[in-house]
Amino acid sequence: MARCFICGSTAEIENFCKNCFRERHPMVKHFKSLVIKCCKTCPAINIAGKWIYQPTPDTIPSYVRKRVTISSDYKLKALIVSPLGSFDDAFHPVQYEVKVLAKKDKHEIEQTYEFPLQFEKGNCDHCISAKSTYYEGTLQVRGITAVVEEFIDLAIERGEAHGNFLVRRDKVKDGFDYYFTKNKFVQKLAVSLKTQFGGSSKLSRRLVTRNRQSSKELYRMTILYNSPMFFKGDLIAVGKQVYKIISTQSTITATDLGLGKSVKLSPKTKFNRLIPYTTTVSKVSPQLEVIHPTTYQSTPVKNPMPKKIGERIRVVYVDDNSVYMF
Repeated sequence: MARCFICGSTAEIENFCKNCFRERHPMVKHFKSLVIKCCKTCPAINIAGKWIYQPTPDTIPSYVRKRVTISSDYKLKALIVSPLGSFDDAFHPVQYEVKVLAKKDKHEIEQTYEFPLQFEKGNCDHCISAKSTYYEGTLQVRGITAVVEEFIDLAIERGEAHGNFLVRRDKVKDGFDYYFTKNKFVQKLAVSLKTQFGGSSKLSRRLVTRNRQSSKELYRMTILYNSPMFFKGDLIAVGKQVYKIISTQSTITATDLGLGKSVKLSPKTKFNRLIPYTTTVSKVSPQLEVIHPTTYQSTPVKNPMPKKIGERIRVVYVDDNSVYMF
């Protein structure tokens, strides 16, 4: 039986035992160094000049695997990268272990290395922006309602995950002024508001400075958004007329429930918001009547449609004698 030239054990690979062959022929040819910058405030990491704001336990191992070069003497079967410590320790482990499983001829060989990681501490762009008082764009919201305000607050929360921060919010007459770190976010938010609620907007720009290196002009943007006082689906009364809002995009379109026709309303229209009720049909002949939601009297419906006695329907009322179906 052939013996290993070095240790005298049974030779398995080219007159060497597995251990001696592995020592003379390292499985890893070389490691390409990896420098990782970690944010001191949040879990973000910077690799190759790019910030990753939501790293997973496999983010760093995936970069490590790309920087391990296996010797041509072996056929790689598996490359396992594991942290030495908890992923949550100070946001990220500082050491990683690389286990190489490879094949040489008919023999499987395993070897473990410690990967030479370099860590640096700093602040990510998001955290720097969050602490800054610098802003690019302003969104002026007028005629704001609780629904619109909640929509904006949710957009701000989502925007922070992508580096768009609210610098400050000023209360003004009939609304708020929102100051943001990026113009593009202001534009996107204004479009979202018009799509969701309608209303109107007006954009203006003011030259702030010029970039010395690129000669690019830097503008500070302001968008005035006028929110409609009512929204799609609202039921309103203008005098004795009752309307259901169909659209608030560019112009306000509503259905006149009394006439059954589509009409245009002015954004400055004085109106009363109506509360919808569910009630019961009390009479169908000679005219349709329902139980009035507040007086509980059988009251004629101004815009009758075929119904059955006892059927539940949705109505609004203007006064004790004016009930409309919708």
